[in-house]
Amino acid sequence: MVGEGAEEEFAPDADVAQRLLKAYPLFVRTEPSALRRSYRSWSLAACQDVVQEAYLKVGLKAACGELDPDTDVMAYLRRAVHNLAVDEYRRQQRSGERLTRMGGDGLEAFPQEQEPVDEGGAGSGS
Repeated sequence: MVGEGAEEEFAPDADVAQRLLKAYPLFVRTEPSALRRSYRSWSLAACQDVVQEAYLKVGLKAACGELDPDTDVMAYLRRAVHNLAVDEYRRQQRSGERLTRMGGDGLEAFPQEQEPVDEGGAGSGS
């Protein structure tokens, strides 16, 4: 029958989606701190945002059937986090924030040097 074939056709995607759902608790518990070790200047909240965005993007791909049935979902999620982190790092560079790569993959931000502010005649004898 037509209905039986259609159910079997969508089973692999459902399997990927199920594995993605099962990976969620471990992924959101471990990845933000792992990302923060690489991007030390980022807050934990910023790292959590990147991790959540990666999970949502991968979830949408799984829902649309764009992931192979044999996809290693944790590896795919980690690669998505890495790619989004690199995109964010590049966006910060373009926006003028001064970021310096330190040893390893870590990044450390340094504030822009600012001119000393003259207090409008303080100590000027007028």
